[in-house]
Amino acid sequence: MSFAIALSDVQWKLVADLFDPPGRRGAPALIPRRQMVDAMLFIGRTVVQWRYLPERYGTWTADWSQWRRWRASGVWAAAMTRLAAIGRVLHEREPVPSMAPHGAGRIRLKAL
Repeated sequence: MSFAIALSDVQWKLVADLFDPPGRRGAPALIPRRQMVDAMLFIGRTVVQWRYLPERYGTWTADWSQWRRWRASGVWAAAMTRLAAIGRVLHEREPVPSMAPHGAGRIRLKAL
């Protein structure tokens, strides 16, 4: 079953090296990396709690733990940046936005 929030085959090929680098050491993954990424995209799109993740994505604890590792190491941000830049190029825009979004320069004061 395919979902609009899952990566296409082309998109996966563009970021697969980040999530499953060649020469990776350690025990083989029990849940395929692509399945984990799709689980994380599902969470991001539906805003469901991790423990209510559908079983087709594997155990929620494994997905959550891997997401924390990828987030901490910068892998998740690098993949999303790469996909966004490629999407901008495909839509005939600059790979990096030339201007900051409206309101990005506002000063946020911390509550005392």
